Amino acid sequence: MAIEGATARPAVAASASRSVRQDVLALLNRWGWVKVLLFLVPACLLLMLYLVIPIVMLIVMSFYRSTLFGVVPDFSWNNYLHFLRNPMFPN
Repeated sequence: MAIEGATARPAVAASASRSVRQDVLALLNRWGWVKVLLFLVPACLLLMLYLVIPIVMLIVMSFYRSTLFGVVPDFSWNNYLHFLRNPMFPN
């Protein structure tokens, strides 16, 4: 029993998507470093997000001066001198 107005899917689309998939798999097998890169990208992104960016922000904020109403950009080495001279922080 046929459905009126229904058309069959062309067989070319399935074979085309299969050939694209095979091409991608062949590329991954040909260049092993692509597999390694795809494996490491999520870990590197997480490392950047949770480690590198906060450390950079910490270094940038160390050049600010704390006031009663917040922080003010004030490029000076006073925070580092305080850290090195204060006996509370061992050398």
